[in-house]
Amino acid sequence: MNVTRNVVTDLLPLYLAGEASDDTRALLEEYLRQNPAFAAEVREQAEKSATLLGGLTAAPSPDHEKETFQRVRRFNRRRANLLGVSIAATLMPLAFRFDSGHIQWMMLRDQPGQALAFWIAALGSWIVYYLMGQRLRTVAR
Repeated sequence: MNVTRNVVTDLLPLYLAGEASDDTRALLEEYLRQNPAFAAEVREQAEKSATLLGGLTAAPSPDHEKETFQRVRRFNRRRANLLGVSIAATLMPLAFRFDSGHIQWMMLRDQPGQALAFWIAALGSWIVYYLMGQRLRTVAR
């Protein structure tokens, strides 16, 4: 059987990755021995590939997906808790009660300084909540 250069070129990735069968490996090695110029070209390309691939990091750990999932879960839980705190701090000064058919604003009327402190805290927590959302949008890109 006559093996052409195109067939060898098609089989080279398997051979270089070490995944070729023994028969394929023997066929390619015999072809490269018969064609030293092509063998030199293959060696040069393999060295360039090794240089390029040498800068890559190692494969992620087997439980990388699990760790990532848990980290995302913690982030989402913190963000949900922050949303609850933001809503509560925003609405707390607006606490009211019904008295004789009228609405009485308890905190705004009785403790305006405390109401202001709640709204300042709410503003801070809303800003942090917004920044966490920005972080999500930045990382997703």
